[in-house]
Amino acid sequence: MKRSPPRRVAVVVGSSLTWRDHLMRGIAGYSHDHGWHVYAGPEGEEEAFVFSRGYRWDGVIVRPTTPAVVRRVLRLGVPAVAVGSVRLRAGTLPRVRVDDAALGRTAARHLMACGLRRFAYCGPFAPDAEDRGPAFAAFLSQHGYECEFFAPRTGPQPLALPWQARRRALAKWVRRIRRPVGVMTWNADGACELVEACYAAGVAVPDEVAIVASGDETAKCELSSPTVTALNFPASRVGFEAAALLDRLMAGESAPAEDVLVPVPGGVIVRGSTATADPADREVHAAAQYIREHVPGPLDVPTVAAHLNVSRSWLERHFRRVLGHSPQAAIREARLDLARRLLVETDWPAAKVAAKAGYPTASHFTAVFRTATGVTPGVYRQQQRAEG
Repeated sequence: MKRSPPRRVAVVVGSSLTWRDHLMRGIAGYSHDHGWHVYAGPEGEEEAFVFSRGYRWDGVIVRPTTPAVVRRVLRLGVPAVAVGSVRLRAGTLPRVRVDDAALGRTAARHLMACGLRRFAYCGPFAPDAEDRGPAFAAFLSQHGYECEFFAPRTGPQPLALPWQARRRALAKWVRRIRRPVGVMTWNADGACELVEACYAAGVAVPDEVAIVASGDETAKCELSSPTVTALNFPASRVGFEAAALLDRLMAGESAPAEDVLVPVPGGVIVRGSTATADPADREVHAAAQYIREHVPGPLDVPTVAAHLNVSRSWLERHFRRVLGHSPQAAIREARLDLARRLLVETDWPAAKVAAKAGYPTASHFTAVFRTATGVTPGVYRQQQRAEG
């Protein structure tokens, strides 16, 4: 029997940053199991490579930031999936993005826990051109706070200004806004630029401007002075889900009516740019990080409390105050999140998934999973892979 040729998939997701690297790993985690040939093109020449007339693709994963890129992808006439939180015109490309509402909640709760009562969002797009800033502002509004925006251009165009001009614009903005203020930025690059602009403006970080980046670029965030606090960002999972959606589209399925939302792992990598945070706040985020790192093994609330050298009651009280849920709930969700990922990314039987995710038995895992998701692990795997 003649074998079908492998899928040829092009990827256009921007420059070589940590976010891009993790996104690529997620795509690779799916594509390697499905025999795809994936092409990203030489750095800086992705679009010229992908849109060349000399190539014919079966599908495309793209991070569009302008309508022109969307139009070029549509003209290819092949299934395509967009990734990222830049808003696209309705009915153009199906999109996979992080749950920006959850990301905004995490940033806002951290900044509020720092004792701040004024807030702002700093990004390269107008508020109506992306999802992250509006989601951050919406959560703050629910708690009675306003959010100011730095977005000097309108429409879905990036802030195409030289660095010197961006710094002047940012410095003028931070001099004008009322301080102290907590600022969420579009990404780590924006956070580092904002730190430099504050320095140029003579505005102290974090005493006057506390900054949280929407995603950790460890090298950049730790090179900055002060270092930059960042949110955990599931870029790898975004890539995996984008590849899975593209596979379904290439198989002839209809595009989903709504965006595919990727849940955020929660937690904040606390560094110098929010050092105004209460020590208890930093301990809570350390506990959340410990849970994520140790969830495959035996883990309970007393173990987490002992690791931090605090009492269980102290941990539970401050965990709820900072993150809005209990440490036990964080452990349950971390186990479920790991189990979901293993079900989709591996062919392991339920018993092995249960063991790797820290459940005592396969039957206990199945019962917990069914209660949380409404389906058995096997059905969930089938649904996610669109098999049968």
